[in-house]
Amino acid sequence: MKPIGVQVRMYDVGFGDCFLLTVHYRKAQARHVLIDFGTTAHPREREFELLMPIAEDIAVRTGGKPCPRARPPAR
Repeated sequence: MKPIGVQVRMYDVGFGDCFLLTVHYRKAQARHVLIDFGTTAHPREREFELLMPIAEDIAVRTGGKPCPRARPPAR
């Protein structure tokens, strides 16, 4: 099946970037590719608050389940 278009979203995650590619097809559901979600630029204790809005947007755009609001486990 040949794609009819590709949409590229770029998210600023600090050091480096995160890309969400959405490939559209005429007679099929869109497919998604997520590239490099994460960061090394922010302190670990702030990762959750900085990355969660991005993760939630990705979930909405891909039709995924919303991210839980629970805090991540302590490291």
